Amino acid sequence: MALIKCPECGKEISDKSKQCIHCGFPLEELLASANATGLYSVVLERFVMTSKYVENKAEVIGYLQEIMDVVTADAENVLYHLPQKIADGIKKENIEAMEKRFKEIGCKVSFVPTDAKVEHPYNAVIEEKRRKNACPKCQSENVAISEKMGFFGNRKISCHCKDCGHDWKYAE
Repeated sequence: MALIKCPECGKEISDKSKQCIHCGFPLEELLASANATGLYSVVLERFVMTSKYVENKAEVIGYLQEIMDVVTADAENVLYHLPQKIADGIKKENIEAMEKRFKEIGCKVSFVPTDAKVEHPYNAVIEEKRRKNACPKCQSENVAISEKMGFFGNRKISCHCKDCGHDWKYAE
């Protein structure tokens, strides 16, 4: 059993419920369409500040970089603009493991059907950066962005197209 967010009231409910136990919203059709594809989105709800805040924050940022394929600065900004949809297309069988991993590092996440809307202004910022950094050679958005710290704290950010292999400088 996985917990998902009710699209009407936003409270957590079982993915097996026929309707929301809090507001009565009918979930059968919504879950049927999501379960037909079996895909969900991960919504990062909050990052809990604990005694291990600094260690956990670094771990969360690393995990967000891995999931979202973004640079450190963008991953860190996600933590300051919650809630935030951080991944789409998650299979139902992977939900429990992801939920456990996020809980270990002090994060509260929920899972919603992939077609559900979770709007936050920062989602648009990240999408704009992805579009802005599409491969100039083949126009693909399948791009890896890497960040290296240089001497005296200078950052060098570069892009690599996963489709054609072209490399170029990151456009801020």
